[in-house]
Amino acid sequence: MKMTNNRAVWVFGALSVVGLLALGILARAVFAPPAMTGAAPQVGGDIMLSGAYDDDVAVLAQTVTVLADAVVAGDASFVAPTTRLNGRFDGNVTVLGDSVVLDPNTVVNGDIALNAGTAMIDGQINGDVLVTGQNITIAAGARISGAVYPCMADVSRLNDTRPGGLVSTCDEAARAGLFNRVESASIAAGLESVPPLMGRIALALLVIALSVGLPVLAVTLMLDRMMRIRAAARERLRDSFSAFAASACIVVGLTALITLLLGLVPAAGLAATPFALLLGVGAVLLLAFGYALAALVCGEAVVARFSATHAPLTHALVGGLVLSLIPLVAIIFPSTTYIVLLVLTGISGIGGGAALLTRLGQRTLVRSYFVQG
Repeated sequence: MKMTNNRAVWVFGALSVVGLLALGILARAVFAPPAMTGAAPQVGGDIMLSGAYDDDVAVLAQTVTVLADAVVAGDASFVAPTTRLNGRFDGNVTVLGDSVVLDPNTVVNGDIALNAGTAMIDGQINGDVLVTGQNITIAAGARISGAVYPCMADVSRLNDTRPGGLVSTCDEAARAGLFNRVESASIAAGLESVPPLMGRIALALLVIALSVGLPVLAVTLMLDRMMRIRAAARERLRDSFSAFAASACIVVGLTALITLLLGLVPAAGLAATPFALLLGVGAVLLLAFGYALAALVCGEAVVARFSATHAPLTHALVGGLVLSLIPLVAIIFPSTTYIVLLVLTGISGIGGGAALLTRLGQRTLVRSYFVQG
């Protein structure tokens, strides 16, 4: 019987790990910003571009940094409060933002149009430059083969420090069409940033399946163990929480240590990596036991309000359905993801600590009392 119970733990743990990995992969596929391939727009907070891009590039972000090794074969459009350009652009470049910097190594083999609060233009531009904004500076070392068109309310705010720099009058036609392409790229980027409906539905179904499946599986395969864990959590709540907190600190500390080793002594860090993976699997197993217990207790409370039945399988099923509402919030409102993860960790923590104290439900925690007669 003991061997059967041990096999049940292995099955439960393996399914928990595989389920969470599948959930993570699907969530990344649904919510990750589109890859920078072809003309697909990139949407995000802080975007960094490097390497070769064989088509047009459109970026909508908080900050954009184009590294020196970046090569864009097509046109480039950037909409961001802060943009810093390096690398080579073989097409036209359009930038809309508060602060724009073209580093000395920047090469633009087409025209460039900037609308910025402040801008520093350097590097080599083998085309025309159209600028609108408040404070625009052209560096002394900037090499511009075409004309500079300052479409600004106050042209005196254009500080051209090039020796003998030539500045033309504003090209109204170019100014009128300045935002056409960047606006269309922004609209496309906004549409791409919304995860597909079918992806969200698939992710929600997987969340419900895991939320219900794990507690049902635990009760089906390891009912005795779950009852011992539940008894330990009820009788020694503080000890269960302390065990969970201590194990969490150990996991975080050892993970940080291994990460530090990978940076300072790569050989030692790589040698310790398998230990870190085992530690992670152990933490997932404890949290899975804790979540199953939370679903069981939640199901008991809900069922007790409507029926006198006490079937543990029913409790696990109902509790899993109720708790599945928590991660579903993160699917509907992705900005709450970290809050949802903290809530789920807290819910699973006490049960995980009780599972640790009872050695995954193998032993019963019985208080001993000495009565002197």
